[in-house]
Amino acid sequence: NWTPAYLQGARQFDAGDSLFVLTVLLASLTLTRLVLGGIIERFSRSAILGGSLAAAAAGVLILGAIPGGTGAAIAMVLIGTAAAFPVVLGAIGGLFPALSGTAFGIALVIALTGNTILNTLFGSVSGAWGIGVFPWYLIGILAGLGIFLYLGLRSLARRSPSSGG
Repeated sequence: NWTPAYLQGARQFDAGDSLFVLTVLLASLTLTRLVLGGIIERFSRSAILGGSLAAAAAGVLILGAIPGGTGAAIAMVLIGTAAAFPVVLGAIGGLFPALSGTAFGIALVIALTGNTILNTLFGSVSGAWGIGVFPWYLIGILAGLGIFLYLGLRSLARRSPSSGG
């Protein structure tokens, strides 16, 4: 929900246009999840995670650099292709089949806690430097995610070389 605040505060979008751009993001997320089943059978986890991270980073750069509704909509489509969470949950389910419910629960607690912390932190950051830093903040988050994914995939590859990782 920081996206509409950014678009209204830093890009002077009206409320309706900023909510439409948020809807584009949600539609992209939904469509990505629908086609992910076919994609995951053809490509490795590493390729999907790397590609979706690169697409999300490109989207964030477009969001920060290209003014107007078309640029924002394109950015949201690219950001919406990020498929890290469903792919990581799939890997967790494969690693812990007998404890998948517990493992998913732990993953969800970690994800929700991280989301809450990042949102709270951005509230402080935007209070200090303004909402215009939103794309830079997202780039920082994506860089951190890239590091965690790289380390996680490397660890996963050592555990099970045939995991497609």
